[in-house]
Amino acid sequence: MKKILILFTAFFALQLSAAPHTFEEWRADAAERYSEYNAIKDIVYKTVDGEELQLDLILPDGKFYKDGFPVIFVFHGGGWVAGNRFMNFNEAKFKELEFYTSRGIGLVNVSYRFANPEKNLTVKDCVIDCFDAARFIVKNADKYGIDTSRMASYGHSVGGYMALMLAVAPNEKFKGDEELSKYNFKLKCAAPYSGLASFLNPADEDSNEFYKNRHNVKTVMGGKTPAENKELARSVSALYLMERDHSPLLVMHGELDDLSPCKTSELLFDKARSLGWGGEKMTLIIVKGGDHGLGVEAARPMREQGEAMRKDYILRFLLDGVKSIK
Repeated sequence: MKKILILFTAFFALQLSAAPHTFEEWRADAAERYSEYNAIKDIVYKTVDGEELQLDLILPDGKFYKDGFPVIFVFHGGGWVAGNRFMNFNEAKFKELEFYTSRGIGLVNVSYRFANPEKNLTVKDCVIDCFDAARFIVKNADKYGIDTSRMASYGHSVGGYMALMLAVAPNEKFKGDEELSKYNFKLKCAAPYSGLASFLNPADEDSNEFYKNRHNVKTVMGGKTPAENKELARSVSALYLMERDHSPLLVMHGELDDLSPCKTSELLFDKARSLGWGGEKMTLIIVKGGDHGLGVEAARPMREQGEAMRKDYILRFLLDGVKSIK
């Protein structure tokens, strides 16, 4: 178990006007860069109430390993109510994509439904979709040449939350599509950053302190606050779901994050320690002065340091003992 404190004062100068705004604009923006890679786009991994949910599979640069190629699941943010998978691969982030594909690792870029009380959709439905995306990959591993014993996840904000849930939550608690439900998985590791580890504080479940600063506080919980819907809030919180056999975690969090409080990651670290895990089972990196935007382009020094640590961590777990073709 390791807890690391990075001293950094983040400066943000976001240029939102330069970014795409609609789904189609994001898709078009990513399409040009996708064309530089061997990508299988718009794969439908399941259909729910007439809505096709898609993922993109970015293949590695050739065949490196005898048992197939490892993959990393990448999830986008957006507060469980917005965003799209193309946000994951803007110009800067494509450089990280190339880092992995050049080393024989593929990436799975996932879309999921959003919470919507009018459609009776909550954060749990978002999580179920991401689990089903992973199950789809397991089901079709032979078709695409994937080694499902070597899978990882990462993401920022809600993307970090999703990455964390896939690493910590038991498969059976998030079953969705009936045809996919029999396919289970366990990640080699996960590297979430700025992800919410719990909707509730176990010490005071009525406080809503971990979610009070979000504008969509009731949207994700079926029209209620986490304190008003404790059963659901517990069922979708990694802190409550973590068991002894969870996947190794590298968690990075800004000390001053007021959207996904750093305290939730600290409590998760304490929970992992209470379960008897040592070594690299969970590493928590707290960035002094960092806020929710940890790792984005606008905070270049922090982003580059975080990316370097994440790359090293994921590579070590995904490629340890792998059988190379060459």
